[in-house]
Amino acid sequence: EEEEEEEEEEEEEEEKAGSAAAPPPTKKARIEPHPGREVYLGNLSNASEESVRELVQECEGVEQVFVPHNAFKNYAFVTFATAAAAEKAIAGLAGKLMGKRLLKAHLRSYTLPREGREVFVGGIPKDFSGDTLREMFKNCGEIDNINMHMVDSTEEDVKSQWAFICFVTPEAAQKATEFNNKEVADNVLTVTLREPKNYAGRVNVRGLGNAMSPAKLRGMFAKYGIITRVNVGDDAAKVVFASVDSARKAVKATDMKKVGGETLRVWHGKKPQPARK
Repeated sequence: EEEEEEEEEEEEEEEKAGSAAAPPPTKKARIEPHPGREVYLGNLSNASEESVRELVQECEGVEQVFVPHNAFKNYAFVTFATAAAAEKAIAGLAGKLMGKRLLKAHLRSYTLPREGREVFVGGIPKDFSGDTLREMFKNCGEIDNINMHMVDSTEEDVKSQWAFICFVTPEAAQKATEFNNKEVADNVLTVTLREPKNYAGRVNVRGLGNAMSPAKLRGMFAKYGIITRVNVGDDAAKVVFASVDSARKAVKATDMKKVGGETLRVWHGKKPQPARK
C-alpha cells in the first residue's frame, strides 16, 4: 500500500508540473483508462519510451508505452491488448534485476468508484498468496486489484487470512459472491460485497408487519440494485445496497408504499425516521 501511495503522489506531482507542457498525444494517453490491461513499471533508471519498449520487447500484446514527464524518470505505464497479456508480462518482469535495481511490475490501480465492484473474502487458507487468490477468482471477470491481509504461515494459531478484491465491473463482483461458503483446503470462504462506508448504501424500513422474511424483503428491493445485506427485526429492517444511487432509488420508489395493508416508511442512511406525511 505504501508503494501505491508513493506512485500516486508521483503522478499527482507530475500532473501539476508537466500537464501544461505535455503534448496532446501524451495527455490523451494519461486520460484513457485501461483497467486490468495497464501495467505499472517502477524502480527504473532514467526511463524513456525507447528504453521501456526495449525492456518489454519480448512481451506479447504491447499497445502503448507512457513515461511521465518527471525529474526522476523512474516509472512508466505499459498498456497491453488483453488482461492475460498484462498478467503474463507481470510474471516475467516483476523482480527482474536491472543493474542494481529490482524491477517493480504490477497492474495499475485506479481511483475509480469502487461501489459494487469490491468483495470481502474471509477464511482464506494461510498459505495462499495474492496470485493464488487471483487464479481462483479469474473466471468471475477482470480483477482491478487485490488488497490482501497476509499472515505468517508459520503461526500455528492463525488458521486463515482475508482480502478485498476489486473487480473492473459490478457484475464480476456479484459473480464472485458465488464462492461464499465454498470449502477450500479445510477452510470455509466468506465472500460478500463490500458495503459503502458511512452507511451510504443503507436503507431503513418500518411498517413491515411480522410476516416479512429476509428472502421476501430482498426480493422486494432487488430491482433497485445489488444488495449486500438484509437484516429483519420486529416491524423494522435494514437493507444495505452496494451503491448510494441504488439506495436512493429504493427510498424514492417504496416510501409510503402499501404492502399487505401496511404503509411502509423507508428512509436513507443514519437519518432518523421521517415524520408521517
